[in-house]
Order: sequence, then structure tokens, then C-alpha cells
Amino acid sequence: MSDFFGKLKSGANKAAFEVDKMSRVNRAQGEADKFKAQINNQISKLGEMVYQKFSKQEAVDPDLVEICQAIAQLQQQVSLKNEEIVKIKAETFGAAAPAPAPAAPAPEAAPVEPTVAAPAPQAQPEARHCPNCGKAVDGGEKFCKECGTKLL
Repeated sequence: MSDFFGKLKSGANKAAFEVDKMSRVNRAQGEADKFKAQINNQISKLGEMVYQKFSKQEAVDPDLVEICQAIAQLQQQVSLKNEEIVKIKAETFGAAAPAPAPAAPAPEAAPVEPTVAAPAPQAQPEARHCPNCGKAVDGGEKFCKECGTKLL
């Protein structure tokens, strides 16, 4: 009978050890995930800084110019889709449905040679629209005031 209790105690100790081990692994994994999130946040800030330099036509590494041009094209496509969403949401039932627009290919951007010339005058910021409800939003807003959608 003491052999039974010995095995039971040994099993309980092993289970306690495994629970403690799993707890420590989960805690360490959570801390590692926090560090990874901080790294991603710093990389995002770095990317924003490089893209701002590109937008101001300041000197940027040629390898980064290609990525910045792709971002600019994607932003243009997002803007076009937001305009399309606003138009679609403005449609009413019973009105003649507009013919579907053919899908436009992504515009090819001309190569941009970064210079160290004086910064270009600041253009008016492009009007932003909520991707969910289409309402115009201010540039600094993080959430749509109309529907609460997180803005990019």
C-alpha cells in the first residue's frame, strides 16, 4: 500500500513540476512577445521616418526608394477604393445601377531620384475617408467618429 502512495506522491510531484514549468514557459513567452511587439513598433517608426524622407524627396537609399514607390502606389489604390466605397454607399435602391467600372491596372510610378534639394512646399493633406462607412475624417484621428472603425 505504501508503494501506491509513493507512486501517487511521485506523480503529484511530477504534475506540479510540469505545471510550474509550463507557467514559467508561458511567462517567458509572454515577455518575449512583448519585446517582439516593441521591436515591431520601432521598425514601424523607422519605416515611417524613411517614407517621410522619400515623400519630401530627401536623400534615401536607392534600395528603399523602390519600397517607398510601392507604398505610394498602394496608398493611391486605397484612396481610389475609398472613393469607390463612398460612391457605392451613396447609391439608392431603384436608381439605375451604374455599369461596373473595369478594374484599372496599378499605375506605374516613374522612377524618383532622391535629391538633397530644398524641401518641396507642403501640399494639402489628402482627404481621408473611413474604410468602413466612408465618412471624411481628419488627418490625426485614430478612430472614425461615425462608426468607431480604427483608421490606418
